[in-house]
Amino acid sequence: MALAKVVEYVDIRAPRAEVYDILVDLKRRVQLSPLWGILQIDRVSENYPREGSDFQMSIRNNAEYPPYCTVITCCNPLRKLAYRLDVRRKSEVTWTLQDTQTGTRVIYEEQFEMDDNEGEEFTGQVRTVVTGWLKNIKHYAELREGRLNRAIKWFLDKYFLNLRKEQRNVVMIILFMQFTSIITFIMAAVAVGVGGLLG
Repeated sequence: MALAKVVEYVDIRAPRAEVYDILVDLKRRVQLSPLWGILQIDRVSENYPREGSDFQMSIRNNAEYPPYCTVITCCNPLRKLAYRLDVRRKSEVTWTLQDTQTGTRVIYEEQFEMDDNEGEEFTGQVRTVVTGWLKNIKHYAELREGRLNRAIKWFLDKYFLNLRKEQRNVVMIILFMQFTSIITFIMAAVAVGVGGLLG
C-alpha cells in the first residue's frame, strides 16, 4: 500500500466563524458534498464535535460495504477540524481555516492508503470530489448578504439540501426548463413589440 495525499483550498467571502459553523455542522457539511445521497449519516455521538467523539456513516443501498466510523482527532474552534475514517484506506482528513483580506481560506487535506496498482486515477477521483465539495461550501457560505441570497439559502436549507443527488437533478432540470420558458416568453414579447413598432 502506498500513501497518497490530496490538498486543495478555496477562498470564501465570509467570516471564519460562519464558515467554521458550516464545517462542524455534520449534516450540512455532508449535504454539500458531491457524495450526498450515496453516503448517509447513521449515528452521531452526543459530544460531537469534541475530540474523541465519533459518527457512523454508510453507503446507501450497498450491503457490500459495511458502515464505517469516523473519529474526531482535533477540534480547535474556528481554526481546525480533523478526523480519522475507520476504513480500509485509513483516511485522515483535516480542515484548516485561515483569515484572508476578503474572508476565509479553507484548506482541505486528506491522506490515505492506496493500492499499488491504482496509480493516479484514484487520487484524481478524490481530488474531483474534494474540489466540488469546496466549491459547494463556498457558494453556500457566500449566500449571506442581500434579501435574494438569504431567500435562496432558506430554500436550500428547508428543501433542496435534504434531497438526494438524483432528486436534486430532477429539481434542477425543472428549474432550468422554467427558466428557459420565461426567457423564451420574454424574447417573443420583445420581438412582437419591436415588430409592432416597425410595422
